[in-house]
Amino acid sequence: MVLLQKYNQVANKEELLRLAYTILMKLRIGRWRRVARRGENTAKSVDDLPLKDPGDDPETVLRRKEFAEKIGKAIRSLGEPCRTVLLLKFQKHDTAYIQRAIGAPTENAVFLRLSRCRDKLDQKLGGIVGRAL
Repeated sequence: MVLLQKYNQVANKEELLRLAYTILMKLRIGRWRRVARRGENTAKSVDDLPLKDPGDDPETVLRRKEFAEKIGKAIRSLGEPCRTVLLLKFQKHDTAYIQRAIGAPTENAVFLRLSRCRDKLDQKLGGIVGRAL
């Protein structure tokens, strides 16, 4: 009805129907482009997103800080060779790199030194670390 009033110069109803489909198609394409441009089709629901982590409680933070200080003190009390080997291992270097850095004759010597240094560190910490290092 609106098309008949707005496009009264179109005489044939078939042409008016074709015009209506063209207008509808352009409106749908425009909506599709707008949704794609705004990202509405890929947006995630806010309800599905996880809530922000409130963080650790003060007791846990204090315990971690004290443990880090205890480990730092124990590592500083070790000799220079142990400190160097453990530092390189904590930095996730492979044994071949550690072997070259400390001048060890073989990779097995690096493993042996790491094992002995871990044991010394574990003794200084009172056995609370174990083989986690």
